[in-house]
Amino acid sequence: MRAARQPQRGVTRLLEIFKQTAALLARRMPGLRLVVPIAETVRDLLVPALRDWPAAPVPVFGEAAKLDAMAASNVALAASGTVALELALARVPAVVAYRLALPSYLLIKRLVKVRHVHLLNILAEQAIVPERLQGACRPDLLAADLEPLFGSAGAAQIRALVPPLAALRPPADGAPSDHAAREISKFLIARSDPARAVDPGYSPARQA
Repeated sequence: MRAARQPQRGVTRLLEIFKQTAALLARRMPGLRLVVPIAETVRDLLVPALRDWPAAPVPVFGEAAKLDAMAASNVALAASGTVALELALARVPAVVAYRLALPSYLLIKRLVKVRHVHLLNILAEQAIVPERLQGACRPDLLAADLEPLFGSAGAAQIRALVPPLAALRPPADGAPSDHAAREISKFLIARSDPARAVDPGYSPARQA
């Protein structure tokens, strides 16, 4: 039962933040329409909660409906790394937001040394897709990041994502997961051992 409650805890931490973000955007953009893809694991939590949201959000269910919603969207707010990558593939400008429980955040901060959480930001070594995490996951900051994406900033984000997306494109004879793993491995090696990144046969023993 504890495992079943984990997705709900994460959603609960974000629910009010996203609602307030939607309220800020709805006041600035009167014609705003919201579509919210909902996983079955949090359906019973989210459907009632959305009833008092601004801009009358439309809940959608299932993988096909989620992909249709992405195709029809101008901008997205994502709380998942997987969804963030799917949005980039669908050419939808996005902002990534998440807030972990404090013990989990402190543990991850000690173990993980990359500067970004979005895979394409990691590969590009810059925050092409804005990331609002922990204390920076606030309605005012999220709204300020999202609003410009409805204009030229959104198109600029999609253009900037082309090179890191191309780096993930698998060769004809390889699985996408294997290709992604190789690219991430090369990136991590370059960060930790630049000499090895330039010369894969390099070793400290040989250099000595």
